[in-house]
Amino acid sequence: MKTREIIGCNVKSRREALSWTVEELSQKIGMGWQTVDRIEKGFGTSLSTIDKLSKALNCSIQDLFCEIKRIEQLIEEN
Repeated sequence: MKTREIIGCNVKSRREALSWTVEELSQKIGMGWQTVDRIEKGFGTSLSTIDKLSKALNCSIQDLFCEIKRIEQLIEEN
């Protein structure tokens, strides 16, 4: 999986865990819903946008780069 796809999966899973729509997240980061939609679909984005997403989703930038399998492994360990 490419890094941009990992970020997209993590953004989507964290957004859904918060029960937010794409529109709600886009409002929180001050961007259009199309931008969030494209990120979730695995298109690349800038580091400044990733920073905005991490703050809105209450996680670190590193969390958005972490592969989902690794996240599941960390959860099982705790």
